[in-house]
Amino acid sequence: MLGRFIDTFALKKKVAAALDLPKDILLPVITVSGVNELRVVNYKGVMEYSDERIRLNTQCGVVIVEGKQLVINRIAAECVMLGGRVMRIELVE
Repeated sequence: MLGRFIDTFALKKKVAAALDLPKDILLPVITVSGVNELRVVNYKGVMEYSDERIRLNTQCGVVIVEGKQLVINRIAAECVMLGGRVMRIELVE
């Protein structure tokens, strides 16, 4: 049985508007822990994945992470944890 598809971004947008929350609550949040761990919340999907480059699609553009021995440690619907030696982070609109 196929369930009804829910656009989580649209739902969050409606909830944020109804609760009069700031719009930036829907933007991606990037947290860096040292040079070996990176967490991105509110991403839409993985566009590219290699041990030297990972591209993540977000509502406001593409997050590009470059480094060495990059890996995806954990991945969930709205959060991705990356590991490896992070050398560069870029947001391309």
